[in-house]
Amino acid sequence: LTGAAIGALIGGAVMVTKTMWDMGRAAMQAAGEIADTATRIGVSTDALQEWRYVAVKSGEDAKAADQALGSFAEKLALAGSQLNKQAVKDFGALGFSPEQLKSFKSTEEALDAVIDRISDLKSESDRAAIADRLGLGPLVVAVRSGADEIASLRDEARLLGAVMDADVVKRGAEAQQQFETLSRVIDVQLKTAFIDLAPAIIKAIELVAKLAQDLNDALDQWRRLDERTGRGLQSERAKLVAERDAIAGQFGTRPLNGQVVVARRIEGGTYTVPS
Repeated sequence: LTGAAIGALIGGAVMVTKTMWDMGRAAMQAAGEIADTATRIGVSTDALQEWRYVAVKSGEDAKAADQALGSFAEKLALAGSQLNKQAVKDFGALGFSPEQLKSFKSTEEALDAVIDRISDLKSESDRAAIADRLGLGPLVVAVRSGADEIASLRDEARLLGAVMDADVVKRGAEAQQQFETLSRVIDVQLKTAFIDLAPAIIKAIELVAKLAQDLNDALDQWRRLDERTGRGLQSERAKLVAERDAIAGQFGTRPLNGQVVVARRIEGGTYTVPS
């Protein structure tokens, strides 16, 4: 293989590795997000993904399901504990007492029972109105279609593979937590190392700055006088002042009366000192 071919193979391998890494990380993040949201709302990871699918098929964003389920869970808790009279009244309109609401083992179980009761209402407007009062507004299109249609869509989500298995979600979420922990550790350790190396880094930067300055001074010696940097002109002036002082010391401090002696030539100009 030629050097170019080997380089291409290595480049391809790097790209494939990065792509696989990005896909793996995205999968872990997705699993972690599903697990966290399901826990916060109080539903299974399967139910959350199924309701997201229902929302999308009903013309809503997947996150609309999260909003609706979260709002429903909040109203369910308020009604079950009788902390909100309106919530108790809304669930009571479907025939649920606070005691019945508290008997549900999970938000998911309560939601399934509520959807069944809403589906028994005769008019779609009544279904939409009560669904909205119970926090299910973002899913009103699906709820209005009835329990059978919702169940069909949830089954469809599982059959099409749109639902990540609960065990896979759990393992993915755990891997995501480990990844984030390691990332934080690496970040802290790298920052600590750079802080410890700060004196050496600063010294190296100062050295580079000094080298750049010396290089600029050297280049100034090759430039014409009108092209030199301010630093180069100051340096040249200092040299001329030193020469003037040396000559003045040699010939005394008497006025310079025009006696001509060629002292040096700089950039084509003739400079004179008294004889």
